[in-house]
Amino acid sequence: MAGTMLLRDLALLSECTNYLIKTVDPEMHKKMEQLQEKMIWEAAHVQSICSISPSLHTTLGIIVNRISSCHRDAADRKGVWAVMFVLGNFRGDEMVFSMESGKEVTIQFWSRDVILIKARDIWHEIKHWEGDLRVTLVYYLKEVVWTEYKD
Repeated sequence: MAGTMLLRDLALLSECTNYLIKTVDPEMHKKMEQLQEKMIWEAAHVQSICSISPSLHTTLGIIVNRISSCHRDAADRKGVWAVMFVLGNFRGDEMVFSMESGKEVTIQFWSRDVILIKARDIWHEIKHWEGDLRVTLVYYLKEVVWTEYKD
């Protein structure tokens, strides 16, 4: 019941993720729509979830006060944008992207920022932040779901 209420409460945010993906990568947005349609057709529980949450992403992660080492999100679908909404009482959060050339790019972000990243495709880490609370809501799509329904 609590999970259903959370999905309902986040419905507007889910619609925002869909709009962001459609704006940034219309081709991927179309593929995600097709995947969702197929999932709804083949699995009754997906139809129930989609009646509450319009998100084209299959997974919602809630990350609290986490600093990460350099990684790629290997379970994500290659080429799909993850959408991160960062909230809380913190300052100076640093995200580092490691390029194939060996060069690193560091960005600083703040509460209420939105980050789009192809998290399987690029090495990234969260290095530093100060404050009491940092919550990140991450919408992403797992490879295993894509393979099960799309291929």
